[in-house]
Amino acid sequence: MAKYAVYTKWYWPEGVIASNELSDHMKNNVPDDHPFDDIFWWQIDKYHHQSIAIYSSEYMAIQHREKVLAYRKNENDTGCTMIEETMGPVLSQLSQVKPKVTRAYTQMREELLSKLSVVRPSA
Repeated sequence: MAKYAVYTKWYWPEGVIASNELSDHMKNNVPDDHPFDDIFWWQIDKYHHQSIAIYSSEYMAIQHREKVLAYRKNENDTGCTMIEETMGPVLSQLSQVKPKVTRAYTQMREELLSKLSVVRPSA
């Protein structure tokens, strides 16, 4: 099963609230047993933020959809309004096709290799 992404764009009439307030909102309103692999929220200008929610499968996204829609209709007290939403299967994910090698790891590896000496068997 392929991962599934849900993208949204939101409008805040008074301006996007601070990052710590968004984090608190996420902590208080996303249940511990949520089905997301991850959710990212980012600000694009003073009045808009966007989000991407990644699910392990389309099935999980569809199963969770009813709860998301009910929350948006009845419980979202932030004052923001969703202005766009798109969904679809994840086609490719960098971390799955090319493992990340950090600069610190590369530097440590180079230092260790420089300290090794080649031992050759005597003839």
